[in-house]
Amino acid sequence: MKSMLKKRVLAMMVAIPMILATACNSKSGKNSSKDSDDKQALDITQYVSVSAKGIDGMGIVNCDVNTSGISKTLKNTMKELFGENPEPEIKKAYSDLEKSISFQAVPSTDVKNGDEVEIKVVFSKEKAELCSVEFSPDSIKFSVSGLQSIRTVDAFEGLKVTFSGSEEKTEIILDNSGCSDFVKNYVLFSIYEKKDAYKNGESVTIMAEMGSNLPDEYKGDYVLASYSKEYIADGLDKYPSSIDNLDAGEVVKMAYDKGTSHVSDIVYNKRNYPEINGTAKFENSYTISDYKMIPEKIYYLQPKENTDAQGGIVVLFHLTYTISGNRYLSSTVLTETVDSYVASGCFGFMSDSTQTKVTALGETVFLKNDTVKYIRNNHQYEECYNTFISPYADQYVINELDASKYASLFSNQ
Repeated sequence: MKSMLKKRVLAMMVAIPMILATACNSKSGKNSSKDSDDKQALDITQYVSVSAKGIDGMGIVNCDVNTSGISKTLKNTMKELFGENPEPEIKKAYSDLEKSISFQAVPSTDVKNGDEVEIKVVFSKEKAELCSVEFSPDSIKFSVSGLQSIRTVDAFEGLKVTFSGSEEKTEIILDNSGCSDFVKNYVLFSIYEKKDAYKNGESVTIMAEMGSNLPDEYKGDYVLASYSKEYIADGLDKYPSSIDNLDAGEVVKMAYDKGTSHVSDIVYNKRNYPEINGTAKFENSYTISDYKMIPEKIYYLQPKENTDAQGGIVVLFHLTYTISGNRYLSSTVLTETVDSYVASGCFGFMSDSTQTKVTALGETVFLKNDTVKYIRNNHQYEECYNTFISPYADQYVINELDASKYASLFSNQ
């Protein structure tokens, strides 16, 4: 009897340490690791709020993440799996895992209403293994809605762009009177890299932008279809490359009408006591007869490149008349015939863009404005050319035309 009782006591003494050892081994395993096939499934998609903003067809998907919710879930899971006091490497693994978590929308831009977007859970798989967790589901679906519908506005429809002036001084007029009321009220136009002058055929960029007065309720609903448009300069007056296509008679007539009054004023108004051949002077009671001023040559002064010269026309007139009167401070009667040349210069000479019509002669002057030159006798053509035309050779290409055939245009001939 005693022998049997002793054996039972010994058996219990052996069993107790085994139970304790098993318990200790179980606790130690919980603190160190878990079976890789026994992972805790976590749903963190509940912590992401998905929305789409912007314009239909150009929308952007945003993922707003509740990071504190994810952090709390991970901490509770760590305690559940590894106890209240997990090893430092476990704590670090959970911290790194939390930092690696993000949500990715595919696609995230240029979405439209009705599009289905996948929201993926992005994380470090290596850290998840160390933490014995997995994320399920690892993605969710989001249906896009609520994006604003826009109205596309063609700002340039009805815009009239006019070029006026010349290739030397150009004005660009932007007329929006033909545009829609929205454009007239809320769109501003401007000239990109504006210059003082443009050439025919040159491209000019007109810019459009919403004005600062656009009401707030319109800002999400209206967009411009384009913000710039190219226009080609045309219709500008220009210096002609030649005067072959112009009406030469018109050119001579315009030059004559502008210049002849100046010569007549010098000859007929008895100023400065006229001098003939540099010697004889007349009293101011002299008379003029047989007055003629006949165009002989037309010189088109075509500006050379890289000069600031203005296009010009010089018409050389053959001037003849007879002057009679008393010699200055004498009773002697003199009669002289004047045979000379005068030159009418019209600078700023322009033609239309087709170079077939004169549009402006500019300022008209008589070259070498010297009374003696106008009434000096025997002023030969060669001397006149050297006096009036040759000085322009440096800045101009000089084109010559015969103008004598246009003499019949002038009423005093």
